[in-house]
Order: sequence, then structure tokens, then C-alpha cells
Amino acid sequence: MVRRESSVILMDVLGYSLEEIRGITASSIPAVKAALHRGRERLRAAAQEPDDAPPPVLSKADHARLAAYVDRFMRATLMPSATCWRTTCGSTW
Repeated sequence: MVRRESSVILMDVLGYSLEEIRGITASSIPAVKAALHRGRERLRAAAQEPDDAPPPVLSKADHARLAAYVDRFMRATLMPSATCWRTTCGSTW
């Protein structure tokens, strides 16, 4: 399953093409397009929420998934030679 958040970040923030995202996520082009559509819809909905709305709370499982995603991202794109970005940056997730 293609994660909508990953697809939006890869395309709209980092500038990857559909084909590159397909390769990264090991999914089909239609699946990537669907994930982009769903992710962008969610961003539009979030932009309409009032500023005083409480931020969403991540479950422990979602927090662990996000930490693993960030770790893989940092290793793969920003610091490919680093063994662990957390020790380099001093993060204490």
C-alpha cells in the first residue's frame, strides 16, 4: 500500500516524478496517483480546520512508524554515510 503522506512529500516537497515514487514505494503508477490524490485532499481539509483545533495525537504505533520513516529518509537522502542520524543530531525520540 502506498502511503499518501509519503507520496505527497516525495512529489510535492522533494520533486520526485511519478515513476521515481513508483520505484521507491514498489507500487503501480495508478496506486501512486491515488495516494497523491488522497494525501492532497487530506492536506486541503487540514488547511480548512480552525487554527485553535487541537493537534492530532499519534498513537505509539504511529509514532514508531513515523520515527522509522524519518530514520530511513535521513539515511537514504540526507546522510547516506551516517550510521544513525539520531546519534548525529542528538534526537531522543
